[in-house]
Amino acid sequence: MEIMEKKGAKIKIDSYSGPFGQIKGFEFTAGNIIREGDESEWEPMGPHPKPEIPTLRSWFFKLLERYKPFYMPICDLCCLCTYGKCNLSKGRRGACGINSETQQSRIVEIACCVGAACHSSHGDHLLKGEFRP
Repeated sequence: MEIMEKKGAKIKIDSYSGPFGQIKGFEFTAGNIIREGDESEWEPMGPHPKPEIPTLRSWFFKLLERYKPFYMPICDLCCLCTYGKCNLSKGRRGACGINSETQQSRIVEIACCVGAACHSSHGDHLLKGEFRP
């Protein structure tokens, strides 16, 4: 085990006034910082440390070739359209022609849209609440 020693740090704030309050005459000093262990990466860097879209696309298609998609529907009914509830069990199709795989894809897409809407709404809330001009 290797022990590493780094030089100390000093932070000094004469005066601050902002959303976090007011500070006058603040000073923080840390002596030598001692760390144990190696700071190098615990795992070697792979062939694509920051992959681009084409790399991810080819990887995705490679997975689809290797593994057939597995659908595990929550239920065998389709309740999302105005034709009523359709039974999609045992390879049946709904009144609109939808099958179980397409129904499951539709439910996953709706869940992704709900998650994206919540995520963007949270970001909007943070921007409007924290960073007022």
